[in-house]
Amino acid sequence: MDVESEGVQPVGPTGNGGHTVEISDPKADAADSVHIELAARRRMFMSQPSTVAIRRQQAVCVRRAHKIYGTKKNPNVVLDGLNMTVPKGSM
Repeated sequence: MDVESEGVQPVGPTGNGGHTVEISDPKADAADSVHIELAARRRMFMSQPSTVAIRRQQAVCVRRAHKIYGTKKNPNVVLDGLNMTVPKGSM
């Protein structure tokens, strides 16, 4: 098909009032959407190191630490639910 022989004017920034025209393929858009969804699902199920392996990399690992000073009538909460990890080699 020849544009000039069909009588169709070319579309461009100056030929249509400064607007651009995009033509998209719905099948290609759907395929891209499915590909993105699959990539997101795969990211969710990527293998992760075990808890034991992670703890072996830590010099100190404290979970949910709780410390109270004072009497039962007048408690002074210093730590409440503190989580702390110190990597090996940083001390």
